[in-house]
Amino acid sequence: IQSLRGIAICSVLFFHIRPDLFINGFLGVDVFFILSGFLISSILSRHEKLSLGSIIQFYARRFKRIVPLYVTVLMMSLMGTFLIFEAVDVETNLRSFVWSMVFARNIQQIKDSRDYWQQGKAHDRSVLLHAWSLGVEIQYYLVAPFIYALVRQVKTRTVRIVSYAGLSTVSFFFYLSADGAARFNSPLCRCWQFLLGSIAAEMAGGSYSAKNKATEKKYALLNDTERDNDKEALLEQPPDVEVVNSVMAYSKPVSQSLRTCLVVILVVYLASPFPFGERIGAIGVSLIVACLLASSDYEYHFMLSNRYLAYLGDISYALYLVHWPVIVFFGYKMETTHIDSWGSLITVIAITTFLTHLVHRTIEQWSLRTGYMSSAIYVGFMYTVLATLLLNSTRIEDMLMSQVFDNTTQVRIETTPGH
Repeated sequence: IQSLRGIAICSVLFFHIRPDLFINGFLGVDVFFILSGFLISSILSRHEKLSLGSIIQFYARRFKRIVPLYVTVLMMSLMGTFLIFEAVDVETNLRSFVWSMVFARNIQQIKDSRDYWQQGKAHDRSVLLHAWSLGVEIQYYLVAPFIYALVRQVKTRTVRIVSYAGLSTVSFFFYLSADGAARFNSPLCRCWQFLLGSIAAEMAGGSYSAKNKATEKKYALLNDTERDNDKEALLEQPPDVEVVNSVMAYSKPVSQSLRTCLVVILVVYLASPFPFGERIGAIGVSLIVACLLASSDYEYHFMLSNRYLAYLGDISYALYLVHWPVIVFFGYKMETTHIDSWGSLITVIAITTFLTHLVHRTIEQWSLRTGYMSSAIYVGFMYTVLATLLLNSTRIEDMLMSQVFDNTTQVRIETTPGH
């Protein structure tokens, strides 16, 4: 899973840096949606029966995993917007911050009928253009436990797969029939991808069930604090082979060659110079990733066990949040709409790498280790500061403009003959 995340984030990063060369790179976001659906079903499958407490616990863990880092990057992006953008461009972006604070950037896109593909061109750069996908994920998370609870009423795996497929078909119909903005941003039009991940989780049920049991064995050795903070992280990491072998009831191993073919097809698909189009591209990459996940049996695979890809997967969330604002701010300062030189490329990658590691090793890792109350206090504080800055945005702009004017006047005076 981490290696697939690594492939997905590389795809998105290359697309945003050079969309003319990596024209299918945007499909990396579709990979994330499939992985999220797979993980949600797998995490919820730990519970024999979902209760109100387990659902609240699911939301709390998602909150701790997503929101602290998200609100931190929002703050960094807002400060960059005030300091780098001119007044008219600040005004253009402020509404996006308000919508993004409540994970509704995708809804704003639909409401304004904004075309994602046009917003990355010319001077219509939005610092939070990429936040639409976080909105889709969070909105799906709100209903995911209830969909899972409904489907789990059926005891037969085959019928559960058919149930997920039926729900996915309904969403897929909306995806095919919706207009551009809604098709790209609506959670209803994206549900089929999350549900496809759930189907893959059901099909990989034997091996993943074994992993759940292996995780529980590790989990039982932890104290209460460690158990609360680390259980989900344990689930997302490969378990000990010996433990899995001891508890696995059955498995349907897929040959290494077949899995290698699927990985190669996925990489070629994402890196292909030939445009597949939004719909065909999303369908193709979703099926490839779903097949890879469904064939999971946790045997070693030299590609999917690559430590460099896995590390990219570990930092993929931080990298996704950070990279786009860096690209936008750099392009704005350099007065260019794309990165067309080696110097610019190296600069953007260096800044992105530094900021990604900074927030990953500080805020992200801290939020995963700390308690729910500490995370909630931090998020509440950051949201308060964000709201205060947005409410006083006009005053802040005037202050910054006044400072720029004073500095410019001083420079002119100093360079005028006779002064």
